[in-house]
Amino acid sequence: MAIIPRGLGFTQSETRLISLAERTFLDLWSYGNTYIDKKQHESGSGKEFCDLLVVCGDDIIIFSDKLIQWPVAIDINLAWSRWYKRAIGNSVKQINGAIRWIEKFPDRIFLDAACTIKLPIKLPPASRRRIHGVVISNGSNEACRKHFDDVSGTFIVNAFAKGDDHTNTNSRHYMPFSVGDANPDGAFVHVFDTLGFETICKELDTITDFTNYINKRERFIRNGQLAMAAGEEDLLAHYLSYTKRNGEHDFLIGNSKAIPRKTKLVIEGGKYDHLKAIPAFQHRRLANRISYAWDDLVSLFTKHIIGGTNVAIYENQPLGTFGEPALRLMALENRTRRRMLGYHLVQAHKSAVESGQDRFTRTLMPLDYGSGANVAYIILFLTYKPEKFQSDGGYDTYRRLRARYLEALCFSVSYEYRRLTHVVAIGFDGPTPSGIGSTSSEDIVAIEPPDWTEDAIKFVMEERQALNIKSPKELENKRSTVSEFPTREYVETSSMSRQERRALQRKNRKNNDFSRNPT
Repeated sequence: MAIIPRGLGFTQSETRLISLAERTFLDLWSYGNTYIDKKQHESGSGKEFCDLLVVCGDDIIIFSDKLIQWPVAIDINLAWSRWYKRAIGNSVKQINGAIRWIEKFPDRIFLDAACTIKLPIKLPPASRRRIHGVVISNGSNEACRKHFDDVSGTFIVNAFAKGDDHTNTNSRHYMPFSVGDANPDGAFVHVFDTLGFETICKELDTITDFTNYINKRERFIRNGQLAMAAGEEDLLAHYLSYTKRNGEHDFLIGNSKAIPRKTKLVIEGGKYDHLKAIPAFQHRRLANRISYAWDDLVSLFTKHIIGGTNVAIYENQPLGTFGEPALRLMALENRTRRRMLGYHLVQAHKSAVESGQDRFTRTLMPLDYGSGANVAYIILFLTYKPEKFQSDGGYDTYRRLRARYLEALCFSVSYEYRRLTHVVAIGFDGPTPSGIGSTSSEDIVAIEPPDWTEDAIKFVMEERQALNIKSPKELENKRSTVSEFPTREYVETSSMSRQERRALQRKNRKNNDFSRNPT
């Protein structure tokens, strides 16, 4: 497999953006310094497309990063106007050009300046794709902090300001260091200063959490329900403070009610600081620690795809057949759900070690069957025994057998649970106490359930018999309820082993009985 080259950024701010994006969106779906072959220079290099391109699922995010030093020793209004045009105005133009290119030539985006290596991730079809423009502006934070005598120095979100209002001092909506709709006649472009963007990525560090926010942020600004927010961090805090019945955050008001149609909301400063001080919010961060086991698992596969070290388990296996589509489903899980998946992943490893079995399987079912993809995950540990395979192809034969198990398990689960939209199976060598990722190899398979014809059902039943696979309904399947803002007790007990939790429960029951019946 070929190595996938990656742009590292040409400026310090671009490098910081790319590094932050890889942690938030994960590396296989984020590419810095991409190019198009629209214009070949004398050096033979193409034209820069954007500073960072993120593609995952149906979402495409086009980033333009500008580091423009703040003009000094001139009038504040003149300084803001000059800085805005260079740092934000030019970025909006770049993003508009990139959107037009995607609409006309979606297959002509390259990773190298010579335009010889195409973007390895296919863009979603036009009927489904959602394109987001994001400007990251650098250089104004200190001047903004001094102007407003404010600690954060982030832009005011001024929903009244549109287009030229941002630089026209005669406009009644003009205000330096405030940004609203910078591209009112085209696709909405989000404008963040460095600190504001870093805060968003800190609190919404998955592609799904991030895109949910910017989709609703766009609607909130353009539908006229927002008047002004003191800073991006305060706008974000308001969003995180309210949850709809389906569990998603949104811009709502008291008791999570929709904002009345004629109401224009003003979000005051200090809201983010207040949110951070709430115990439930602090518990959320602690509880999220286990979720990064899921990120690590995804990265375990993507580093091999990017580094060209992934090995095909079937002959002529194209890139992504057993890799990117499956990993994409995993990457599209939000942070709260990753918390549950990470917990059960770690517990499955512990149980596999404790069981000492040559084959250990754990199925993680979706919590409910709501809108969107209903994905089940299967974790398989299969011990490699050299004496069993040494006369029949050795480790390569073992890998093919493990892949067969993974595929059979996927079809077996999808046969029993017909409302699933996808099933993903992940296979490891026999578990070692040192943890997941310390084994010799990993494989991943994903399927979309077929039409359950007689032949499809026959295949499932024959594979179950040949591989000694039980019906998943006979086995332990994990399905958990996860609260985004848990109690401290949940945080403390979620890291315990099953035996430790049961011991604590017995102790609590004993203490409760004593308190009710004192002697």
